[in-house]
Amino acid sequence: MTSTKALSMTRLTTKGQVVIPKMIRGRLGWPPGTRLRVETDGKRVTLHPIRRSSVAAWLEDLSGSLTRG
Repeated sequence: MTSTKALSMTRLTTKGQVVIPKMIRGRLGWPPGTRLRVETDGKRVTLHPIRRSSVAAWLEDLSGSLTRG
């Protein structure tokens, strides 16, 4: 698989929101409503689309971590 990099700039809003440019969303095939898992590694943020079946598992993991506090 060949990787093609795209470069674009965006801004973090006062609400902590980031707009992913339309060109990049199109290349990735991310329609509106796509759920994304956000990971950090040092100062790098990575977004991963999650399948609908994975959402339920993620919510279970999240609720478990909240109850463990």
